[in-house]
Amino acid sequence: MLLVGSSDDLLTLRSMLAVLPADIYGQVLVETAPGETLPLLDAPARVTVQAIAHGTAAGALDLWVQEWLPHEPDARRDVGVWIGATSSARETALDHGLGALAPSL
Repeated sequence: MLLVGSSDDLLTLRSMLAVLPADIYGQVLVETAPGETLPLLDAPARVTVQAIAHGTAAGALDLWVQEWLPHEPDARRDVGVWIGATSSARETALDHGLGALAPSL
Protein backbone atom coordinates (compact mmCIF):
# COMPACT_ATOMS: atom_id res chain seq x y z
CA MET A 1 0.00 0.00 0.00
CA LEU A 2 1.30 3.42 -0.90
CA LEU A 3 -0.22 6.80 -0.14
CA VAL A 4 1.51 9.84 -1.64
CA GLY A 5 0.38 13.37 -1.01
CA SER A 6 1.42 16.83 -0.01
CA SER A 7 0.81 18.71 3.20
CA ASP A 8 -2.40 19.95 1.50
CA ASP A 9 -3.67 16.34 1.68
CA LEU A 10 -3.17 15.81 5.43
CA LEU A 11 -6.89 15.68 6.25
CA THR A 12 -7.47 13.06 3.55
CA LEU A 13 -4.40 11.07 4.58
CA ARG A 14 -5.54 11.05 8.22
CA SER A 15 -8.98 9.83 7.15
CA MET A 16 -7.52 7.02 5.05
CA LEU A 17 -5.09 5.95 7.77
CA ALA A 18 -7.92 5.82 10.31
CA VAL A 19 -9.78 3.12 8.36
CA LEU A 20 -6.86 0.90 7.34
CA PRO A 21 -6.79 -2.61 8.80
CA ALA A 22 -4.30 -3.21 11.59
CA ASP A 23 -2.40 -5.86 9.60
CA ILE A 24 -1.75 -3.77 6.48
CA TYR A 25 1.78 -2.81 5.54
CA GLY A 26 3.02 0.02 3.38
CA GLN A 27 4.24 3.58 3.19
CA VAL A 28 2.87 7.09 3.38
CA LEU A 29 4.98 9.77 1.70
CA VAL A 30 4.09 13.41 2.34
CA GLU A 31 5.73 16.18 0.32
CA THR A 32 6.56 19.12 2.55
CA ALA A 33 7.91 22.58 1.86
CA PRO A 34 11.36 23.58 3.10
CA GLY A 35 11.23 24.16 6.85
CA GLU A 36 7.78 22.62 7.17
CA THR A 37 7.39 19.96 9.88
CA LEU A 38 5.16 16.99 9.22
CA PRO A 39 2.64 16.57 12.05
CA LEU A 40 2.29 13.17 13.67
CA LEU A 41 0.00 10.88 11.67
CA ASP A 42 -1.39 7.82 13.43
CA ALA A 43 -0.85 4.75 11.26
CA PRO A 44 -1.01 0.98 11.64
CA ALA A 45 2.15 -0.58 13.09
CA ARG A 46 3.52 -1.77 9.74
CA VAL A 47 2.89 1.49 7.89
CA THR A 48 5.69 4.03 7.82
CA VAL A 49 5.01 7.73 7.44
CA GLN A 50 7.77 9.86 5.97
CA ALA A 51 8.14 13.51 5.03
CA ILE A 52 9.88 14.07 1.71
CA ALA A 53 10.96 17.29 0.04
CA HIS A 54 8.40 18.95 -2.20
CA GLY A 55 8.92 17.82 -5.79
CA THR A 56 10.58 14.50 -4.93
CA ALA A 57 7.50 12.26 -4.86
CA ALA A 58 7.92 11.22 -8.50
CA GLY A 59 11.35 9.75 -7.79
CA ALA A 60 10.10 8.10 -4.61
CA LEU A 61 7.23 6.56 -6.57
CA ASP A 62 9.66 5.22 -9.18
CA LEU A 63 11.65 3.48 -6.47
CA TRP A 64 8.54 2.11 -4.78
CA VAL A 65 7.24 0.65 -8.05
CA GLN A 66 10.60 -1.05 -8.70
CA GLU A 67 10.60 -2.60 -5.23
CA TRP A 68 6.96 -3.49 -4.63
CA LEU A 69 5.26 -4.15 -7.95
CA PRO A 70 6.20 -7.52 -9.37
CA HIS A 71 6.65 -8.01 -13.09
CA GLU A 72 4.16 -10.86 -12.89
CA PRO A 73 1.13 -9.85 -10.81
CA ASP A 74 -0.04 -12.28 -8.14
CA ALA A 75 -3.83 -12.53 -7.99
CA ARG A 76 -3.58 -13.37 -4.27
CA ARG A 77 -1.93 -10.03 -3.50
CA ASP A 78 -3.77 -6.71 -3.38
CA VAL A 79 -1.83 -3.52 -4.00
CA GLY A 80 -3.34 -0.15 -3.20
CA VAL A 81 -1.99 3.18 -4.40
CA TRP A 82 -3.35 6.66 -3.78
CA ILE A 83 -1.73 9.79 -5.18
CA GLY A 84 -2.92 13.18 -3.96
CA ALA A 85 -4.11 15.82 -6.40
CA THR A 86 -1.25 18.21 -5.65
CA SER A 87 1.52 15.60 -5.50
CA SER A 88 4.38 15.78 -7.99
CA ALA A 89 3.98 12.00 -8.47
CA ARG A 90 0.67 12.07 -10.40
CA GLU A 91 2.21 12.09 -13.86
CA THR A 92 4.78 9.45 -12.89
CA ALA A 93 1.98 7.22 -11.59
CA LEU A 94 0.28 7.39 -14.95
CA ASP A 95 3.59 6.68 -16.71
CA HIS A 96 3.84 3.46 -14.68
CA GLY A 97 0.29 2.47 -15.61
CA LEU A 98 -0.89 2.81 -12.03
CA GLY A 99 -4.21 4.16 -13.19
CA ALA A 100 -5.46 0.56 -13.16
CA LEU A 101 -4.44 0.25 -9.50
CA ALA A 102 -5.67 3.71 -8.61
CA PRO A 103 -8.62 4.48 -10.90
CA SER A 104 -8.91 8.02 -9.56
CA LEU A 105 -5.68 8.98 -11.31
